[in-house]
Order: sequence, then structure tokens, then C-alpha cells
Amino acid sequence: MAWLPISGTLPQYSTASNGLASDYYLKFYASGTATPINMATDSTGGTEIAKCALSADGYPITNPLDDSTRFIPHIDQDYRIVLYTNETDADNNTTGSAAFNIDGMVLQVTPTGDAANITLRNATIEEQDDYDRSPLFTDGDGFTSGAGPHVITVPTDWTPTDSDVRFYRLDNSGIVTSLTPTSTSSTAFTLAETLLSTDVIFIGDDEFRELRRRAASTSELGMIEKATSGEMEAAATNKFPDAATIVAWRTPLTVWTGSSGTSGVSDSQILASSGHVVSAGNYYVKTSAGWFCVSIPDKTTFSRGSASASTTSQRVSTAFYNNSSLRFYVLTVGNSSYINQESITEIKFLPL
Repeated sequence: MAWLPISGTLPQYSTASNGLASDYYLKFYASGTATPINMATDSTGGTEIAKCALSADGYPITNPLDDSTRFIPHIDQDYRIVLYTNETDADNNTTGSAAFNIDGMVLQVTPTGDAANITLRNATIEEQDDYDRSPLFTDGDGFTSGAGPHVITVPTDWTPTDSDVRFYRLDNSGIVTSLTPTSTSSTAFTLAETLLSTDVIFIGDDEFRELRRRAASTSELGMIEKATSGEMEAAATNKFPDAATIVAWRTPLTVWTGSSGTSGVSDSQILASSGHVVSAGNYYVKTSAGWFCVSIPDKTTFSRGSASASTTSQRVSTAFYNNSSLRFYVLTVGNSSYINQESITEIKFLPL
């Protein structure tokens, strides 16, 4: 294990009466034992000493004959630290009269290196990061289990021939093994290894690939997608509209404009005009006399209308289903039973 400092700064020790621990001695032992261990004067471990004196100011020094060789003790294992009041007690390991005796000190290891060589749970950080960002190739979806060679095709945003591309196999026990393809191209790589049905092949490189990560679907997030007006009209399931969509959906939709003359407007004319398929709902029919409503509960069996009366005549908006076609009319019925078909200029639709 590396030699590491016992403190991040130069330690200074004092006596029980808060005076400076001048001429006291510091000594270390293996944790949980009475076995003395050496300390080093720096991280290289090039110079080791069995004990160190404290200067007049209470600082560790390598040379007890001066006060200028201050240093931070370095240790290479978990330890017990003992501060003796004199050199004789330190030499004889007389811990009973020590200023303090503290066991179970854990060496504070500071990780060094990069993602490629720091290992967590049997995989480097780089391997874990590559797995999270990589397309995953499995038996039946990337390769067929069995003896090699296996030619594995990658998505278009990966290039196996790039020098920074890495190749891995994750086995059923969670062990990640680096692989070296026998050949690569701009779209695929070939592995000679025998692959099991439980193996997962993944790749990595040094590019910032967060932009390539597939966004989770709304179903994976446990969310319900927003319904459009058209989806609401079509009674789409598993959709939930917001207030604005509801308002838009409850606003009558114009499904036909023109001039019908006296022949009325058929469902096929509405379909050709707006793409709207006549279905159950309220239809608002406009003529020069105003708006009239026809409520249709069932297109194929409907044959009735609604009336708007005046003192001399009665206007009736109606729709008739005949010969597989539904046709809208507005009729004026006079006192003498005279029927006049009025010209329709617009039709709007509102779902029931």
C-alpha cells in the first residue's frame, strides 16, 4: 500500500495542561497490536524511522537535535498512534504512561487514476459508463450464440474502425471482459470468441454520447400521453388531454363549406371537403335563415330532424340515411304544406 500522510497539514501536539509537547515522542503500531511499525518522512517511503521527537513547538521532526526538520508522518497501513512523554518510554513501549494511545486508525486512501483503472464492483468506471451508453447486442438481437466468428452490425452513429472504440463482453455472472475484434469496418465488427446465450456484447468510445441516448418512452416513465383533438374524436385509449385540448375539442369543427343548392349535403361531400367521417354527434347546419341543429346518435339508422317555427312557416333541419349515404337538408314547410329545400352554406360538427 502507498505511504499516505496521517494529516492534511503539519500536526502540532500539546500536553494535558495545554502546553506544547516539547521533546515528546511519537510512535506507531500495527492496528490492534503492540507491534511497532515504521513511519516514512514523505510519500515515497524512501526514509523510514521507528519514532520521531517533537520540536519545542510540538511539531514532528526527523532529527531530535534540531527544531527545523519538521515533517508529516506517513503510514502504509491501518495503525495505532501513541504519544510518549519521553524517549525512554517510547523505546520500551511503555504505553501505560503515554500522553495518549489511540488504536483503530484507518489509513485514508485517496483514489488516484482515471475512469479506466478505478474499479467498482469488478468493473471500471469507464466500462460502466460505456455499458450505460452503448447499444446492447444479445443472442438473437445482434448475434447468434455459439462458436465464432460473429459479425455484429452497429447503429449508424457508431464507427467500429475509430481508434477509441472499445469492445466488451458481459457474462451471466457480471464479469466484464475486454474483447479484440478480428476485423472492423465502418458499420460492423467481427468477434472470434464463442458467445453464450447469456452474454451481452457492448461497445464504447470517448465521444460525448449523451445526445445519442434513447429517450425513455412515456410508458416507461409511467406517464400518460396527451391526446390530440383528433384522438379524442376517435376515442383513443390510454391518452389524457389537457384543458386546452378539451376546449379545442368541444369547439364545433367546420366540416363542410360551400353552396348546396336544393340538393342538400351528403356524407361523401363532407368527407371530400374536410376528411371528416360522419359519426354520432351534433351537426350545425347553416342557411341564409341561420343555424339549425341535427343530432345524430347513429348514422346508419337515423332519419329525423329538428324544427324552428315562425308565424307563417316552419323550417326543419334534418338528415336522411338512404342507399348507404346520409344527406343533410334544411326544409321550409309552409301553411299550405309547400316544401322548399334551402341552400346550405356551412356545416359544423361537435361530438356527443
